Amino acid sequence: LLHAFSYTVSGVLSRYPDTRSIASQYISENIPAGSKVGIVYTSKEIGWKTHNWRYPKIDFEKYEYVDFLEFPNYIVVSSYDAEEIKNTLQSDLLSEDFEYTTNLANQWYRNSPPSTDIFEFYYRLYFVYDPPYAIVKSFSTHNLITPIEFPPPVIEIFRLK
Repeated sequence: LLHAFSYTVSGVLSRYPDTRSIASQYISENIPAGSKVGIVYTSKEIGWKTHNWRYPKIDFEKYEYVDFLEFPNYIVVSSYDAEEIKNTLQSDLLSEDFEYTTNLANQWYRNSPPSTDIFEFYYRLYFVYDPPYAIVKSFSTHNLITPIEFPPPVIEIFRLK
């Protein structure tokens, strides 16, 4: 009983503070109203709204939502998406044109792999010397006391240079 209780408490403590809530507050307090904001996702077919719990809440009555591929003033990136894309970019699974070298669609949620322009965007964001965006703030948690499913993601906010 004590063992179960301690794991439950450590699991709850591992989720706080939640990076999405902190990032949401930061956006509300530090990004000017009316700014164009995009949320970086992995699949055009699915978008970010299907699993909006992966991202901070953003008041799109205060901000203008713009698809991240159209280069808004600010973008918000969740590690739930970014880590998977970065791992693929660092593998030998893509050609120089960001096309899959083999059919690996079944490895992506709902068989919907990222398009070449999404891979290219992530590549330009994380792997080139002079990326189009500068990181403004990064939110991560260091309270992972015990392994939990879906720990708070790293949330990064970038500003267009």
